[in-house]
Amino acid sequence: MQQFQSSLSDFFDKLFSLVPSQKIARGLLLLCCFVGGYFISMGIGALRDGVGQAADELPIVEPAPQPVEITILAAGDNLLHDTISKAAKQADGTYDYKPIYQFVKERISGADIAFVNQETPTNPNRGPSGYPSFNAPPSAVDALIDAGFDVVNFANNHIMDTGAKGVAATYEVWANHPTVQITGIFGDEEERNSKIVIEEREGFRFAFLSYTYGTNGIPVKQPWQVALIDMDAIKSDITRAKAQADFVIVNYHWGDEYHLSPNSNQTSIAQQTADAGADLILGGHPHVIQPIENVTTADGRTVPVVYSLGNFISSQKKTDTLLGAMVEITISGVEGQPESLSISNIKALPLVQHYEKGYRNYRIYLLSDYTPELAKKHLANGLGAKIDISYYQSLAEKIFAGYL
Repeated sequence: MQQFQSSLSDFFDKLFSLVPSQKIARGLLLLCCFVGGYFISMGIGALRDGVGQAADELPIVEPAPQPVEITILAAGDNLLHDTISKAAKQADGTYDYKPIYQFVKERISGADIAFVNQETPTNPNRGPSGYPSFNAPPSAVDALIDAGFDVVNFANNHIMDTGAKGVAATYEVWANHPTVQITGIFGDEEERNSKIVIEEREGFRFAFLSYTYGTNGIPVKQPWQVALIDMDAIKSDITRAKAQADFVIVNYHWGDEYHLSPNSNQTSIAQQTADAGADLILGGHPHVIQPIENVTTADGRTVPVVYSLGNFISSQKKTDTLLGAMVEITISGVEGQPESLSISNIKALPLVQHYEKGYRNYRIYLLSDYTPELAKKHLANGLGAKIDISYYQSLAEKIFAGYL
């Protein structure tokens, strides 16, 4: 620093010695400072402008779309015999069905969307009743909602058991419910021809459609009230659903009771439904489980068909009817890209419907959680059934081969 100051002093001494007067020398010095300062400021400004321009030209990097997974869980027929309602009746006259689902509730509520078939009307103007004309109080569906179900189907062969007024009353209870949507029954013709039940998750829209083969011979005088299997109407519904949703699920109440395999009518309907654009087909009604199979469409898509999930809960007495199932379907995709959605995994979850002496303690257990001690307590053992865990395991492995 001292050397720099000495050199600077020598420079000014020589400058003043070369100029005739100190006044002129000072003027020259000021001029040099001014000119130098100008060029320095111009350089800094140019540098600043260059940096700003470079910053403006940098591309905006958007975050990469992220992979997503959505899990849909479906359960079979919630068939509430009168013995189940009697067991659910409380001292104050109300009905509490919630304990039935306590051992599967965590699995149901853990899914992104959960679907179930409510096999009976929930007509609040009638008391609970069983076979052949079923009815349950609205608290039955309250229990399903508490268990975690988001979509409840009413298109089944027992929906007309309390008549058209019973369908209307059931519809009124659930049509505008804040936490659950219903499929298969409608309030009027306009709604039948326009409404599509849609659940949205992770930015994707999932449509649910439901239909039944019939209503046990009870005529549906207002055809719009219950969704019956009519392929022309179904194809039209699927077209409308695809215009509003990214993924279309169709549920059928179909098939032969107590048969472990689908019939030709089921396979024909499944093929037509897949060709019409459905992405997943679910089924129930036979009271027993049936296989999961893939259908190849005319345009080369693969559509899974779950032919029957059997009973979810019931008081039936045949061995095979007391083994039901839920199914978990994992749908994978990339956020913001509906065309990326595809089914990446299907897992069947076999269930045992349990009840004990006196038709009490109705519960649903995962077969994997069911114990020999519980099996011994099952009342159906004394009613003609044989509750055998190893048999149920073998049956589930046979029917759901590749999906357990």
